[in-house]
Amino acid sequence: MVPEDLHVKETLADNVLCISLTIGKHYLIIRTIAFRIRNSSVVFGHIIFQYCRMENTMFDRIGEENIKMLVDRFYDLVFDHEQIAHLFKSDKDEIKEKQRLFLTQFFGGPAVYSERFGHPRLRARHMPHSITEDDAVAWLSCMAKAIGTLPIEESLKDELFKRFVPTAMFMVNTGEET
Repeated sequence: MVPEDLHVKETLADNVLCISLTIGKHYLIIRTIAFRIRNSSVVFGHIIFQYCRMENTMFDRIGEENIKMLVDRFYDLVFDHEQIAHLFKSDKDEIKEKQRLFLTQFFGGPAVYSERFGHPRLRARHMPHSITEDDAVAWLSCMAKAIGTLPIEESLKDELFKRFVPTAMFMVNTGEET
């Protein structure tokens, strides 16, 4: 008998097959590298099983509606920020949607970003843009302001902001111009 709340999703990106099984708060990810060989046969390499029980994730504590609000408020600030607005050249709605999907996953919610776009590969996806430490600080400033507007507890706001600092600094790929 298959449980009613069983959800199965599979994606194949960059030759990595990812199967996600969710039953209530239980989450199992099965990943394997797929290699194509003769006659369209597929051989799978190492299989990695990852299990977690999702309880009180950041996603659960913030809530989907607050993530959407955070993304909207954050990008309102970013798109008008003199220093970093130029880094965001593509469609604004698309940028917001990708960020919403990423943050949903980043905070422990469903792997919706990976299902649509493959592994986040944050640093690789940001490499085409020249990002300085000052840009990262400006980005964090916009994020801090956006977080400050959320209707959540101050301790959760602090915890939320701390999650962004190492990630923002990891995106720095250019030294300061002289």
